[in-house]
Amino acid sequence: MAEAIICPDCGGVVGGDRASGVQVCQCFASRGDYEAREQPAVEAARIAAEKVDKRCRVCGKNLSGHRRVKDSRGYMCLPCMKAEEEAAVEGLIACAECGRHLKPDGLIDYHGVRICKKCFNDHKELSRFRAPPPNPALINDHEKQSLKKYLIIAGILLAIIALASLGILGGR
Repeated sequence: MAEAIICPDCGGVVGGDRASGVQVCQCFASRGDYEAREQPAVEAARIAAEKVDKRCRVCGKNLSGHRRVKDSRGYMCLPCMKAEEEAAVEGLIACAECGRHLKPDGLIDYHGVRICKKCFNDHKELSRFRAPPPNPALINDHEKQSLKKYLIIAGILLAIIALASLGILGGR
């Protein structure tokens, strides 16, 4: 016959049954689970539904039938959730570009705007690909050459008009 394995935490027999009269290990199963196993399926579902306690873990309000939020720590009512979110961002400043909330020391001044380091690095990366501004000396030389061309064309047109008005060109 196999030996019974004794649980070191509770002293019960692991995998034993109550009918044998020995204490059964209950470390990994709640009492409700044992009660549900002993009841018919419909009755077990009703018991399980009754035992779910949907209370706000902050204020203790009963949330059954009300709007609620659930996380790994339990249920919360909406006002408590909003208060917890506001407390989480208290003392933090939002990045002007991405909106992340950071400590004031984590923001960098960039052209008069406080942004996070990631956005600052994005700006640095983009600035590498921008075309350099045009050279003002080259612009002035180009403008001078264009102006000379226009003045020569205007002079030729004025000469044609003057000769035509004197009757030298296009004689009638």
